[in-house]
Amino acid sequence: MNTNVLTIGDKAIIKRRSQIDKTEYTTQIQDIDGDKIRISTPMYKSALIRLRQKTRIELLVLGTSKVFELYAEVVGIGSEGNLSYTDILVTSDIKKIERRNYFRVKMVKDIGVREKNEEELSEFVSAISIDLSGGGIQFSTSHNFQEGIDVEIKMEMDEKEVLMDGVLLSKSWQEGLGVYKYSVEFKGLSNLVQEMVIGHVFKIQREKLSQR
Repeated sequence: MNTNVLTIGDKAIIKRRSQIDKTEYTTQIQDIDGDKIRISTPMYKSALIRLRQKTRIELLVLGTSKVFELYAEVVGIGSEGNLSYTDILVTSDIKKIERRNYFRVKMVKDIGVREKNEEELSEFVSAISIDLSGGGIQFSTSHNFQEGIDVEIKMEMDEKEVLMDGVLLSKSWQEGLGVYKYSVEFKGLSNLVQEMVIGHVFKIQREKLSQR
């Protein structure tokens, strides 16, 4: 296991390898010694989660520009001063995850959507995003689009207006809200726009982790 790809200070998400407990916990790498990693004792709803020895976990490490997945086993717990820690032993290879394939973050913000037609360029209609990933977006609006059409999404990211092309894959009427919910798969994005979207998703994920 090449733990050299990990960095002290990286934030991480813990998932227990259990069908019963699927709760995710936030932690941070404190030290790396070969296949042994020391992480901050995870917290959930402001309470410390002390994992028992031999508990098997999945760890998703959020580096500055990469995400890594590994499996490990808890081998010890302790504290130094006011800081509690958990020691884990890596039991698998460390796999790099493509961010665009993993993260989908909830994101509620105003966006513009319009049908992309070569014959006539329509006006943007107001919509509200629901979630975003590197591969697509879900949004809601009162406007009735047809499934299967090409659309253009206008969204502000880091004070820049970004335009994204996609295909409207599905829609559903939200009873009681008076809006349609749409799912769009991005297509034909330039490398620059693709990286902007992925970077924005990753930024939101890291901000959410830092707030826990």
